[in-house]
Amino acid sequence: MSAETVSLPEGTVTVLSTDLVGSTLLNQRLGDEAATAVERELAALAQEQVDKQRGVVIKDTGDGLMVAFQSARRAVVCAQDIQRAIARRNRNRPDSAVQLRVGLHTGEVLSEDGGLHGETLIVAKRIESVATASGIFASDTVHGVLGTARGELVDRGEFVLKGIDAPWHLWEVPWTTAEASGVLSGSERTPFVGRAQERTRLLQAVERARSGSGTLMLIGGEAGVGKSRLVEEAAAAAQRLGLMVLTGHCVDQQGAPPYLPTIEHLEAAARQGSPEAFRRVLGENAPEIAKLMPELRVRYSDIPEPVSLPPEQERRYLLHGISEFLERTARATPLLLVFEDLHWADESTLLLIRHLAQRLAQIPVLVVGTYRDTDLKPGRPLAAVLPELLRQRLAEEIRLGRLTADGVAAVLAGRAGSTPPQQLVALVYAETEGNPFFVEEVFRHLHEAGKLFDEAGQWRSGVQIADTDVPRSVGLVIGQRLERVSDDCRRVLTIAALAGKAFRFDLLTAFQGVDEDDLLDALDEAGRATLIEDISTGREARYAFVHEQIRQTLLSLLSTARRQRLHLRMADALETLHARDAEAHAPDIAYHLYQAGAAAPGERTASWLVRAAERALDALAFEDALRDLDAARTVLPDSDAEAAMRVLRLRARALRGLARLDEALAAFADALAIAPSGAERDAVLQARAQLKLDLFRGREALADIEPLLAAAQQSGNRAHEVELLLMRSRGLWIRSLDEQGYAEKMRASYEQAYALAKTIDDKRAMCQALIPTSWFTDFWQDYHSQAVANIEEARLLAAALGDEELEIEAASARIKLLQLGEAHAEAMRLRQRLEARRDPLRLKEHLFWLMWHYWMRGDFEQCVVTCDEGVTLAEQLGSPPVQYASIKGLALTDLGRFDEAWTSFQQEVADDAHPFGRCMREFGVAVWLAALGALDRAEAVAKEVLAEAGRLSRTWMQRGMVDLLTVIAARRGDAGADLAAWVLRTSDEIGFHPSPFAFAEAALARGEFAQAVDVADQLAEGARKLGQRRGCLIALEWGLHARAGLQRWEEILERADAAIREAEEKSFRTRTWRILASRARARHATGDQRGASGDRAAARALLDEMSSRIADPEIRAAFEADPQVLEVRNG
Repeated sequence: MSAETVSLPEGTVTVLSTDLVGSTLLNQRLGDEAATAVERELAALAQEQVDKQRGVVIKDTGDGLMVAFQSARRAVVCAQDIQRAIARRNRNRPDSAVQLRVGLHTGEVLSEDGGLHGETLIVAKRIESVATASGIFASDTVHGVLGTARGELVDRGEFVLKGIDAPWHLWEVPWTTAEASGVLSGSERTPFVGRAQERTRLLQAVERARSGSGTLMLIGGEAGVGKSRLVEEAAAAAQRLGLMVLTGHCVDQQGAPPYLPTIEHLEAAARQGSPEAFRRVLGENAPEIAKLMPELRVRYSDIPEPVSLPPEQERRYLLHGISEFLERTARATPLLLVFEDLHWADESTLLLIRHLAQRLAQIPVLVVGTYRDTDLKPGRPLAAVLPELLRQRLAEEIRLGRLTADGVAAVLAGRAGSTPPQQLVALVYAETEGNPFFVEEVFRHLHEAGKLFDEAGQWRSGVQIADTDVPRSVGLVIGQRLERVSDDCRRVLTIAALAGKAFRFDLLTAFQGVDEDDLLDALDEAGRATLIEDISTGREARYAFVHEQIRQTLLSLLSTARRQRLHLRMADALETLHARDAEAHAPDIAYHLYQAGAAAPGERTASWLVRAAERALDALAFEDALRDLDAARTVLPDSDAEAAMRVLRLRARALRGLARLDEALAAFADALAIAPSGAERDAVLQARAQLKLDLFRGREALADIEPLLAAAQQSGNRAHEVELLLMRSRGLWIRSLDEQGYAEKMRASYEQAYALAKTIDDKRAMCQALIPTSWFTDFWQDYHSQAVANIEEARLLAAALGDEELEIEAASARIKLLQLGEAHAEAMRLRQRLEARRDPLRLKEHLFWLMWHYWMRGDFEQCVVTCDEGVTLAEQLGSPPVQYASIKGLALTDLGRFDEAWTSFQQEVADDAHPFGRCMREFGVAVWLAALGALDRAEAVAKEVLAEAGRLSRTWMQRGMVDLLTVIAARRGDAGADLAAWVLRTSDEIGFHPSPFAFAEAALARGEFAQAVDVADQLAEGARKLGQRRGCLIALEWGLHARAGLQRWEEILERADAAIREAEEKSFRTRTWRILASRARARHATGDQRGASGDRAAARALLDEMSSRIADPEIRAAFEADPQVLEVRNG
């Protein structure tokens, strides 16, 4: 009946809402005309049942109805009859089978304008939207008004309904076809039972992710307890709310590719849209993603090569790239990422999860992982990572226990469609202890044995089941199920079990001795027995075991000898199937060969294990590579020294990637111990030398390089000689940083390398020899013009070669040789180029230079920003951000943000492994203390820095501390005589005397104003020409202060305005207030009292702000005791 032909019900009614599942896909599959015919057919079927139960159709959307009933019982019966009618229709028309969702809610409605209105209709529609396909969901209100019939309903727990704040408690209405018993078929899923609290927590996390704040949820429990089913329920709800759900699986197989679940996530994401759309989402992270999916380079020709980074930094950057890709995807469509079976996860996958977890709170990504808490064995990667994630509150944990007796009853009712006898519930609960998978398997076993239902499909009255009728373990239940399939089916399933939980049809066809027709029959039989399921996507036929315990049971029935031989045949099948791209499947082939044991030749197994390790290294999965290489060592014949040496070299590379550097060097030593003389040994020695250079172990590296260089010179291999000369030169440069006398050797070595490279016309080597000469100015000030010429030659050579990396290195070296004003524009262009090229290592080096550049230019705010950028980039690369925090602290000190400066100094990398970082921090602290007037404490720290800088051969730091101590002595007046004498003696000893800047400030402090003016003016002019605005403003302020001492008021007034404008523009507060104070004195002396008062007020405001940022009372008192501060305070 329709609203047009009958009167509309009013008051309390039950509203039934239906919707056709996958209507869009139906149109695509059948075509518009056929799909429309199906929809009309369904509408007629539904209308027939509505009329029978006296319902009134209040809305017809084409692919669904909304119907009102005066009776909740009639609404429920109508919903069941509609589903039965569709089931009958589907059996007759399997080619166009369809499914319907139904939602029911009871509440008040209003009849207006020929229709029904009110919240009840909205809620019914929302309930229908969360129902399962072919399911009927009802609200708590419907459950409450059904009376005795409510016992048939199955509790589904709480749901979040779209647009409704509070969660709703929903029930499922079971239904069965009239022709059959109420028992679900083996392929039908049991309705979700219980877990209301856990489900609500997951749905709340889904809602938070949808709102922009994700989290990591880890769901633990024993095998078969329902972890995956709980996640599937949450995933279905997430999809209905518009989230993209991507699922990946960890597998119990050493040959699985690194990052396997993430690869599955990426493949699923690629299937979500067009290839062009996926390429856009990959964006600038495509080079990193392609490390995991090399096929992307075939699909997209525009993916650039990844930048060259040290291995330990390369993996960190890969994790950052994957995270950026996921975040960019989620900004368009919120994500639910599922990681199944994390107890089998490799270290790389867990590293990615931990990396993601640290940023989830700020992005719309929910990560859910499942794991067996019974499998957290020592040595499993998750066993170490899980406690750390929970301790750091990077993850929330849900522990799933077994079902209660009521839960078991609900499972049985869900399977049968009616309430089971209590004695059966008690028996099944006692035997299974509430494990849901075991409960379902026992039910299936007893049902197939004819123990549960009579011929009419009803529970047998007085069910009595002997102890022997119920297997004592889930493995025995599965074993008995396997006995009921044919021998051929069981044989095929056993082969498939070796391939993993999921397997490809074409792999089984490649397996020796398997007939394709027999294979198809066996897979069909296994599907009917609900042992496997079809998971095909696209053109590739794929299957999966419905539960891992089925696969494990099959494997447990094999003897060791048979298992080994089947693994060998599986390896053969993989090589046959992937003959054209076998390298891409090296991990799988290697795994099966290794599992084949003595059945496979050791040389073949080792060869494939090495190939698998190389693939893992390419994907930066260093732990996987190490396992493969260690396995290869166990099967290599003792006589194959060349293969063993190759394994050890690769092992050193993997260990370096894990930052296990001493072990990497030990692996090189082991390789050298077995390496035959000649080229193979030399290659190992050179690789070890390069690692030592990268570790800044110059002395040790040179010990390896020198004999190689002598051999190259003796053999006349001049190209190799140039290569080794460049390595030697770098080793000498490293030693020159800490040892006297090596700078000259370094210079001579680079010059020798250049001369030989030029002789053999090796332009690339010429560039590599010229570029480092930009450092020579650190040792020889008069080398500047030669360095400029060298870098210009290198720049032209790099351009002629078309080598972008060399061009960038030459540009970077050139900038360091320019004056600040000239360098700025080129520095900005270089930064843009590095950012466009996504070259993080060189960009980090450039940011390091830029922070100094901005500080000396007086661009303090930009210096702070650049330091923060440098720290972020260093963290992405996994390298310690030494100096950034200290330079940031110095800039903050100049800005007068003393509290932030102190905090920044404390963030410096200053552990025992970084003595330079510790020295840099103390350097900054000494400057900070002196700026605040805490002279005694500044002196003590400065002396310590001076001594440590000498031990570290950091001459510029020594010069800085000599200057600081000189000024401290002068500011004390007569009391500073002893310190002044000490500084003079120390300067003579180390060969560094106070700079002109220190001389000018000391003269000012001693009251030698005329001398101070002359020097300050010269310094200001020199700094201005060089673009060093910080130094220029400091010198200008000294000159004004000194002129005040000489009462040259007009000169102060002529100069002060411009100085104040620039100081304010730079936010150079520590100098601004002093310049204001000098101008106030000049204005007061020339009769401008109002101007003087205004300047003093402005200076006091700055002093108040800065003083409030000094937490230490003693230091604040020293700051306030400065004579110039007192003058401003007292007017």
